[in-house]
Amino acid sequence: YGVRNLRSLLVNRVLLRGFIVSDKDFGPKHYKEHQEKLSQWIADGSVTFKIHVTEGIDNAAKGLVGIFKGENFGKAVLHIKDE
Repeated sequence: YGVRNLRSLLVNRVLLRGFIVSDKDFGPKHYKEHQEKLSQWIADGSVTFKIHVTEGIDNAAKGLVGIFKGENFGKAVLHIKDE
């Protein structure tokens, strides 16, 4: 979808600026801090992850289709077998 109310942005002199994580003034600038904080949060359990597990190679196609239908939440994982 397109940006709405562009005229309002112009009239009010709003600055509209996007970013890309790999921009030198964004991603690399905050990389070290991000790694330190995220590692700490994972270690102390304050950050948890949601994982949607599809069991078995026979259900791989069903799991993939589920991603596009919005039937899962979090990271989609295909569990084939335990080691």
